[in-house]
Amino acid sequence: RQRMLATYLLCRPNLSSSTMLSLVALCLLASLKGSRGIPQDVYKLEVYAGFEFGPTSIEFLDDNRFLVSYQPGRIHIVNFTSRGTNDSEIYMDLRPLVDNEGDKGLLDVLFDKNFAQNGFFYVYYTRSITAGPGSALANSSRVSRFAHLENEGGVTSRGDLTSETVIWQDPEGYPDIPGGLHWHYGTQMNWGPDDRMYFGQGDKMFASEGSQDINSYAGCMIRINKDGTFPADNPGVLQGGAPGCWNLIGLRSPYRSTWDLETDRLIIGDVGGNDLATAREEITVYHPDDGFVNLGWPNCQGFDCPAGEPGDYLPPVKAWDHNNNQAAVIGGMVYHGTHFPAEYQNAYFHGDYGLQFINYMTFDSTGRTMTQDSVFDGQPGQLTFIETGPRGDIWTGLVDGRILRYFYQNDPYGSEGQFADLPRDKYFLLEGTMTFSAAQQACQAQGAYLVIPSDEGEQTIVDQVIYEQITGRMFLAFGGVVDQWESYWIGLQRDGSPSIRDGWRWLDDTSYVADDTPWQATEPNGLGQGCAWSGYTGHGMYDDTYCDGVRRVVCERDVTTTPEPTTTTTSIPEATVTMIAFPEAFLNFVFTIKVNGVTQTYPHVVTAPEGTVVEVEAEQEQCVELAKYRFIGWDYGGPDRLEFPITSNWTLLRARYEPINLYDRDCLPFVLV
Repeated sequence: RQRMLATYLLCRPNLSSSTMLSLVALCLLASLKGSRGIPQDVYKLEVYAGFEFGPTSIEFLDDNRFLVSYQPGRIHIVNFTSRGTNDSEIYMDLRPLVDNEGDKGLLDVLFDKNFAQNGFFYVYYTRSITAGPGSALANSSRVSRFAHLENEGGVTSRGDLTSETVIWQDPEGYPDIPGGLHWHYGTQMNWGPDDRMYFGQGDKMFASEGSQDINSYAGCMIRINKDGTFPADNPGVLQGGAPGCWNLIGLRSPYRSTWDLETDRLIIGDVGGNDLATAREEITVYHPDDGFVNLGWPNCQGFDCPAGEPGDYLPPVKAWDHNNNQAAVIGGMVYHGTHFPAEYQNAYFHGDYGLQFINYMTFDSTGRTMTQDSVFDGQPGQLTFIETGPRGDIWTGLVDGRILRYFYQNDPYGSEGQFADLPRDKYFLLEGTMTFSAAQQACQAQGAYLVIPSDEGEQTIVDQVIYEQITGRMFLAFGGVVDQWESYWIGLQRDGSPSIRDGWRWLDDTSYVADDTPWQATEPNGLGQGCAWSGYTGHGMYDDTYCDGVRRVVCERDVTTTPEPTTTTTSIPEATVTMIAFPEAFLNFVFTIKVNGVTQTYPHVVTAPEGTVVEVEAEQEQCVELAKYRFIGWDYGGPDRLEFPITSNWTLLRARYEPINLYDRDCLPFVLV
């Protein structure tokens, strides 16, 4: 999803000869990478840091107060202001009752349709070994109703844990496999056009055949009355099967779905399989007129049914490949707000947790055929939900705990822009283009030498200053939230390139659109591609052989640098996470993992201040003794390279492997001839 936009040379004032010589080995071309940006006049700001893993849902009490649930089992209540000075408290803590192994946990919250009058809300969660209340089952997924206590308002409101009434529970419980392999329980509760509750359940990972069996709750869309009874016209009731099963079976992992009540459509995002070469993510549109349908799993993925289409098969309206990457569709919502312009009206917003994008798609007059699919954000982070806010802006959750929102032109919460504080006199462009060696000489002639930026923050500062010089435009930062980000220089993309969509815009109100900027190699400014360096993979020799072609050259003046951001010393508790290979029997073998780019062996223990983010990368294939093993996923979720927050809520990170070949020739200590 990313493409190279430009390459240029960085120059820095000379130091001592010995220091210079030690740094010459680091001389290289720095690449400005970009990804598909957000549309013009759309901006993104952070709302709430969260400091917990995996926000799973959001419900708005009013314009400023919202509840956000987190997978480990807590619900936060937040009083939001546009300046980022958010008050928050723990609204309800179900952690002692929640089993969050695999992708189980506290997975959704839904207000009653008459919440303003009765104060009821519903929670979908996976119960631990603690049974109750009453005769309710342990070790089973369930929907429970709770009562809201307003108290003194603001963040003093609470959910009454003692008010739990179980509305529905899965009598099948969990499969008899290790808890770390318990996947595909996630769901989203919705009120349908008949005022009944709808939610889907996945195949529970090891019960794929159940998705084709209406006698099982695995892989079906469930429909219940508010009191937990089953509508008499449910196919599960009529056929003597699982009574909650409604008109859709053949689901794999319908993590997010939504009823668009204005068009009477149920839109489902169903997560694809684990074989990265063949897996497909799916979006399916269902209308009640379709009757009883089969979405195909495990016989079909995307538009492919190798064993033939099952009866009543309903194909998706959109599907996409993993292309040997981790991927997981995040179903969103149909936009009917008033804040965004007509282009976005009635569009379905959706994304991907692993491939990291948000798109919006439009339909023909039938609402069943996609007419256009457009990028909304090409690098939104690891998504967990997408929802419309009370003022028509668009809110998202990220797996690291943060809540973000998007707005169009003017912030409906009133935040205002300020000029960004950049070291505009520090960097400058040389005239013309030159080769790598010529650039070295040109910088040395001015008492400078080539060196990589010290970190991604500095890389981004350079990018922005030079872009301002080329375009004559200046950065405008939005309010308190971006001020908070400035303690890390700027909200960065993963590759360190300008993050305009993370809260910045140009003075003349244009946005950073890759196709319109002079960073492209096709533009007549000499900026080209090649000799790319990445903070994650950059290494090796850099000279005219490796860095061929001519580039623009950026020099750094010997002036007082921008002061380091001020920091406030606070007491941050530490947390410890242990990283292991799974199944645990593999602990007897030597598996390796990269942590912040350094190769380590399992088990590996990291202790750091709460909220510290480390990059962990699992090797796709490993030889252990004579056998070859393949990485199939983290129990935390996400791609093989993962930005993992150190938190006391997630103390064990498992890298799941499976054997490919117990006696693989690639793993032999000798060569077969």
